[in-house]
Amino acid sequence: VVCWDLSVSRARPKVTLVGHTQAVTCVAVHKGCESRVASGSLDRTVLLWDAERSNQPAHICRGHSMKIAAIEVTDKVVFSGSRDGSVRMWEWDSGRPLRVLTGHSGPVVAMTTMVAPAVLQGQGAAAYRILSLCGAGVLRLWNG
Repeated sequence: VVCWDLSVSRARPKVTLVGHTQAVTCVAVHKGCESRVASGSLDRTVLLWDAERSNQPAHICRGHSMKIAAIEVTDKVVFSGSRDGSVRMWEWDSGRPLRVLTGHSGPVVAMTTMVAPAVLQGQGAAAYRILSLCGAGVLRLWNG
């Protein structure tokens, strides 16, 4: 994964992140801290990076049985969707697995996060939701 410096008139590589053993299939950047990067790969891992500190992964997240096809991030959580049909939740700061979401009948091919309605947040619900799409054309809405 190459992070580019776009603040100069001619963009140039800023840092190359090294860690996956096969091709990278998806990346996401933390919205509040652009040096925090999550990447997924054919090697079935999710790597969490702090590109300001190191070109090596801060955390390696394992658990999917097939390639990672989609990555989404919130302030504290990384979501990964895989060809194995699952969505996994990981803690940004530690890489610790938080939850496995199953229910798709095909491979997860895309995801997005949404802020949960304020009325739900006030009832103790998570502040975000994840919407995942599988190859069979089924959308699932999960409370994070």
